[in-house]
Amino acid sequence: MIFLLQDDFFGQEQLALLKAQFGDRGLQDLNTTVHDGPKSSLEELQRACEAVPFLAERRLVIVRRMLGKAEPRSASATSARKGQKSDLEQKLCYFIEGVPAFTDLVFVEDRAISEQSSVVKAIRRLGGKIVQGRILKDVELQNWIEQRVRTKHGRINRAAAYELASCAGDDLRALDNEIDKLLAYAESGEISEHDVRTLASNAREANVFNLVDAVGRRDVRSALQLLQELLDDGASAQYLMVMITRQFRILLQAKELAERGISSQDVAATLRVHPFVARKALEQSRNFGPISLAKAYARLAEADRAVKTGRLDDETAVHLLIVELGTAARPSV
Repeated sequence: MIFLLQDDFFGQEQLALLKAQFGDRGLQDLNTTVHDGPKSSLEELQRACEAVPFLAERRLVIVRRMLGKAEPRSASATSARKGQKSDLEQKLCYFIEGVPAFTDLVFVEDRAISEQSSVVKAIRRLGGKIVQGRILKDVELQNWIEQRVRTKHGRINRAAAYELASCAGDDLRALDNEIDKLLAYAESGEISEHDVRTLASNAREANVFNLVDAVGRRDVRSALQLLQELLDDGASAQYLMVMITRQFRILLQAKELAERGISSQDVAATLRVHPFVARKALEQSRNFGPISLAKAYARLAEADRAVKTGRLDDETAVHLLIVELGTAARPSV
């Protein structure tokens, strides 16, 4: 069978399943070959695929970064050769047609390969499996967290799953690591919101996000409560000023880009932030008008100057800011 896997969490899970089919590690090593696509010839791959399995029913041939070589790297190149196959594509399509039934041939790529690729179409036509380009968002991501915790024989409530998604975003590798850490820490095997806020690597940044979110909803009480939790957790008022300022800067930039019709993906690339952060910033920016965002950012700069010149201590300044920003949020312009 032919597989195309992106080298991400889902692709790695599929590859682990293929390796596990041998059961014995010794048999796995004897019947698995790994090839670096840019340095491997099709003749070499053909010999590997045609080698008879040793004391096993199947053989596993893994090829890394080969299909990317056959794919045009720019839109102009794609347009110029539309309907045409590169020499490598033609050879690959012919090659995979002849892979023996006892061999699992796995292409592992650093990035998603276009569905318009002749090789991708050939893999689908042959009944192969393609695992690439899957990104979990919002409810789907929270469902994945809950399911992943269950597979590790733990429990997590919905609110804690949301909190964890806010911390780690849609990086499933990072989330999986955080789940392991939280289950080792949690009492009775159940992960709570408190556990996530206490232990998750990016919990502090996530709580700053939630604080700004509360400000945008004009929920000053919740914002002040989150602020106090952050201070009690050891975050300095100076650090929180920096993080809140950073968040408002991202909101201001995200709103300006969105009003120009820029997509969420391109906003992430322009601001050099994770796509999850960009999506959340775009959602959060709707709580503020463009003028109020600009005023909030200016007010943050003014508070920073007041602290640096000694007119206000940093803890008083950050408390005043939360109250002022919370009562000024949500104007229409």
